[in-house]
Formats: sequence, C-alpha cells, structure tokens
Amino acid sequence: MVLVLVGVALALTAMMYACIPASQRLASPVVCPSGTTESVVVAYSTRNGSSSNFHTELHCLDPEGGGVEPSGVKIFFTLFGYVAIFVGVAYGTRRLLKKKQVTA
Repeated sequence: MVLVLVGVALALTAMMYACIPASQRLASPVVCPSGTTESVVVAYSTRNGSSSNFHTELHCLDPEGGGVEPSGVKIFFTLFGYVAIFVGVAYGTRRLLKKKQVTA
C-alpha cells in the first residue's frame, strides 16, 4: 500500500510541476536561500524548427534585484514532500473515518 501511495504522490507532483507552473512558488520557502524577499515563476516558449518547447523557471529575488534560480530537482522533491504529506493525511483520514463507520 505504501508503494501505491508513493506512486500516487509522484504522479500528482509530476502533473503539478508540469501543468501548473505557479505551483513552483510553493517550494520557494524551502529552496530559496535566506535573504531572498520574493519568488517569481517565469514561463516562456522556444521554437526549434517545427516543434516548440515550454519552459518554466523559479527565480528567488533578493532586495537588490539580483536573483538565484534553484535546481529543478530541489523544487520537484520539495513539491513531492508537500504532496506526500497531503496524500498521507488524506489516506489516514479516510481509514479513520471508515474505521469509525464500522464501529458505529
């Protein structure tokens, strides 16, 4: 059952990361270095012949206007941690409610 929950969390994280670029801002408190005051997600497309690619980047901005771009791997695994906690709590709540329903 644990592997199923991990698989669900990984799938949800991958969909969030790829389909909702703004979700990367959720990871900014963890992945941005101290001293940064703002985080911004930049989304853009590039064309390469007949194909186009969509890119997103999270930028952590400091008060002077400079910025740092955290690793995509760090962002993904931070989001995965959030989603895993959510999936675990949802599963635990479901089991608890089911157990109370059986005993009632």
